[in-house]
Amino acid sequence: MPGLSLVDGVSWRAVNGKAIILHGPSSRYYTLNETATVIFRQALRGRSPAAIARAVSKSYGVSLAAAEADARRLQGSLVREGLARERA
Repeated sequence: MPGLSLVDGVSWRAVNGKAIILHGPSSRYYTLNETATVIFRQALRGRSPAAIARAVSKSYGVSLAAAEADARRLQGSLVREGLARERA
């Protein structure tokens, strides 16, 4: 998964270091914690889960494997919820 793009009708803002994602068509909103927001921002910039994991592992002192699993899990969840799609 080389990164994500938001689907039409989805917008987001950072508030106090946390992402608030709004799915306009359903009026549902999602809140990400600080670490998930870092992953989310980097995924929107086109970074792969492996690249994101290296940055998260270094910044937060977690294992590379755990960071990559978290990045893949979050990106997969955003796609399944209909908020984002994988970049080609």
